[in-house]
Amino acid sequence: MSEKKRVFPQLSPTEEEEILSECTRVEAPAGSAVLRKGEGGGDLYVVDSGVFKVYEETGGEDFVLALLNRGDVFGELSFLDGSPRSAFVRAQTDGTLLRFCRSDFPKLLLKNPYTASRLLFSLASIVSSRLRKADEALSILAFEQPEATSEEMHMLAAEMYRAVNKELSPGSSDSALEF
Repeated sequence: MSEKKRVFPQLSPTEEEEILSECTRVEAPAGSAVLRKGEGGGDLYVVDSGVFKVYEETGGEDFVLALLNRGDVFGELSFLDGSPRSAFVRAQTDGTLLRFCRSDFPKLLLKNPYTASRLLFSLASIVSSRLRKADEALSILAFEQPEATSEEMHMLAAEMYRAVNKELSPGSSDSALEF
């Protein structure tokens, strides 16, 4: 990876590299479906290269929620709680993903409990940050723009979803690791 970007900001660079080294590389040709809303699974993904679209299918059209790039993480909610996928993810361009299988987490926990627990705290931090951004967007929608147009509500809904499902901003003060 040529750009520096922390994937799991609460981990040290060594711990982050340990997690990433346990991942399986997955090639994703442009147009291929990576995740389908409602399907099971709990694997966590890190974008190594390419662009991936997170979307909802609404009325036969894709409602784009986020575009994910190198270093972005997705699948963290299912990884944490084992619930079905909450959105669709498709490769926009040819790309490569790093997949950390939920079923491999117990092995990491036995091998290095400290790193495993810090990974969970890092994922919790990502989810918390996204939830706070979603709360902000909802507050704006409900209280600051009570008569918003349908288009404005659509944009705010997309922003709320992005806040919950998009990796922490690349410009955060925690950036450092190159992989």
